[in-house]
Amino acid sequence: AALRERGQMTLTANGCQGFRFSSGTEQGCNGGADFEVRLAPQGGALRIEADGVRNLGVVPLEQAAQMARGSMATAETVQPGSVYLVETRRGSVLVRVLDIRGQNAVRAAAPTAMNRPRLSDVEEQPAARPQSNITLVLEWRPLSQ
Repeated sequence: AALRERGQMTLTANGCQGFRFSSGTEQGCNGGADFEVRLAPQGGALRIEADGVRNLGVVPLEQAAQMARGSMATAETVQPGSVYLVETRRGSVLVRVLDIRGQNAVRAAAPTAMNRPRLSDVEEQPAARPQSNITLVLEWRPLSQ
């Protein structure tokens, strides 16, 4: 059986975070991460983005490794418990989202399309809200090439 690794990544409700499998660490988006997680453009859900990604559903990692490869997308909606086949420049990795902590922050986040500059002398500023974080707990294992 291939070695499984675990890690977590944290992002703000309207933010984006990248993740690198080789080190199990977070890094900024658009910085060469193996995959990125961000709030979907329409709001209310998280998206996993990579060179190629496919949601294999809620299956054991061992069974997911046997599943036939199908068409790949560049983004999928993140679901707790689901396994994703992620294609990177360095190979293929199976990733399970074990838990999403702070899911209510995702649901409450405004769609990114609503983010716009404000004219402070014309519009009232909304009351400052505490920044809500979302943490994804991940488990992954590389597929042999």
